[in-house]
Amino acid sequence: MILENLYLDNYKLSVVPPELGELKTLKLLVVDYNMLVSVPAFQVNFASKRELRASLASEFE
Repeated sequence: MILENLYLDNYKLSVVPPELGELKTLKLLVVDYNMLVSVPAFQVNFASKRELRASLASEFE
């Protein structure tokens, strides 16, 4: 099985595990509506044709 899309919305995450950046087949990571305080550092390592959707906690206050 190849993981291409991962939806982790509404899990009350404060950080995104950096290990997710190692998933070479991942094309879409959605982490909206969590408690994130910053955008994951591995976003810059995403190859072309990869997408990250994230909302910061301050956007919901």
